[in-house]
Amino acid sequence: MTSKNEVIFEPMYTPNKQWVKELDRRHMDSTLSSFAAPKNEKRIITLCKPFAVLSKNSYSSPVTLPLGLAYVGGVLDKSGYKVKIIDATGEQDPIKIRRSKDNAYNLQGLTSEEIIKKIDPNTFIFGISLMFSQDWVIHRNLINKIKEKHPNLIIIAGGEHPTAIPEYVLKDCPSIDYIIRGEGEFSMLEFSYNLFNNKSVRNISGLCFIDKEKNTFINNGSSKRIEHIDKLPRPAWHLLNPKNYFNEYFTSGLSRGRNMPILALEYRYFFFDNASF
Repeated sequence: MTSKNEVIFEPMYTPNKQWVKELDRRHMDSTLSSFAAPKNEKRIITLCKPFAVLSKNSYSSPVTLPLGLAYVGGVLDKSGYKVKIIDATGEQDPIKIRRSKDNAYNLQGLTSEEIIKKIDPNTFIFGISLMFSQDWVIHRNLINKIKEKHPNLIIIAGGEHPTAIPEYVLKDCPSIDYIIRGEGEFSMLEFSYNLFNNKSVRNISGLCFIDKEKNTFINNGSSKRIEHIDKLPRPAWHLLNPKNYFNEYFTSGLSRGRNMPILALEYRYFFFDNASF
């Protein structure tokens, strides 16, 4: 098309324009060194993938490896932080599927009590991945129990659910102190560095929280997409047990023999992480 007159159709509204986000152009090596952990630091960052919440009528368990947490853990580990990952769906042995107390769901993985017992007493920051809205009520109860047992923990949540509706999540569960919207690798690294060094986290990209003095919701938007994504450190599989996912209990649909679910991520799921949908 060489002129405006040749345009056959021009939509009034193009939703995919908002898919193109500003890129985070920081280089990986310089970022990792800039936000490195303090020397001789004994405090720990614990990341958690909670138990799976399934329909009580489901005949399979679509449980996948915590790829996002593994990447975040890899970045923190590379920067010198002491990191532990609690994989509630991958650590249970033998695997058990139980019914929720209200008889509405099947739950697979470690119980709330078992997760709490695994939290290292030296944990300073507790990060939890909340992927699906259908899991929210059950996982909210877990977070409240964690805060009750460890009131001094700084709890930060990430994943598709809080990314889509951060204000609701923070107000519905005051036990959550912060939320990171979008890609969490750089934002979580900068957030951890600032807290470990007693610096303000107020203006970190992607961070959301409730200003308790003014009782207002602070939304720093979605974190910028990492431009040099091919330079990200490898996922921290050494902090997990990937081999536990090679079994007949983790599958989508009918299966026979040995299998392992694969988590494939597209560039952007419009219906997942766009609250304006």
